[in-house]
Amino acid sequence: MDIDIQSAWNTYKASVVSSYSEKVINRAYFELLLEANLNGADPNTVSTLAYVSTSGKSTYDYLPATSYGALIQAIYNSYCKNAQIILNQAVKTIDYSGSVVKISTSSQSYYANKVINTVPLGCLKNNDITFVPELPASYKTAISSIGMGIFNKIIVTLNDTIWENNNTRVVDMPFPINTTTLFPEFYLAPTTPSLLLFFLSGNNSAALNLNSDTNIISALIGNVSKYTSKSISASNYTITRWEQ
Repeated sequence: MDIDIQSAWNTYKASVVSSYSEKVINRAYFELLLEANLNGADPNTVSTLAYVSTSGKSTYDYLPATSYGALIQAIYNSYCKNAQIILNQAVKTIDYSGSVVKISTSSQSYYANKVINTVPLGCLKNNDITFVPELPASYKTAISSIGMGIFNKIIVTLNDTIWENNNTRVVDMPFPINTTTLFPEFYLAPTTPSLLLFFLSGNNSAALNLNSDTNIISALIGNVSKYTSKSISASNYTITRWEQ
């Protein structure tokens, strides 16, 4: 039997509330929120079986020192030197009816023995690509059944470097804003000056709509300031609001 991790947590908390301190219990719940966050969802929509199967097996994520573009370039240099990369060609049709697959854009066609399709789920839901023949009914049912959670990012460039040797993530950084406490996954990028990245999903992400950019950045800076003796401010920032 599978239940969502929020229901599992409610049962667990009721059984241990007298055995552990509130701080320990809140920390455990924060870890569950992070697990849901990685799925772009809320705890009441994430499978307990999936959580248990991956718990303890993951490792820390690290951010490229410059950009994700540099990471892709490094992979290309190591493994794909003989590959041809074609950009800015939106695929319209994938015809896999014959022995050779035909990929058509609005201006040109390409041919391959095999095709690996990694387009976003939203493209598949909107039928942005026509498949010939049509995808099997089971595929189309799965595509229509899978939900998409809201996953927003807050990227803040500070006026100074606040911590040295900051190449690991910091996860315990809930911050209050007005009457809500948000629980983002927080990364401190290894840059000078410091670059802060906050990832929010589900209800945490939706709460962004209730606050202005000014309020959000003010709350973030005020909370991060508690962990450094330096006087910090945001020299630049970006807040994604994908659902708007």
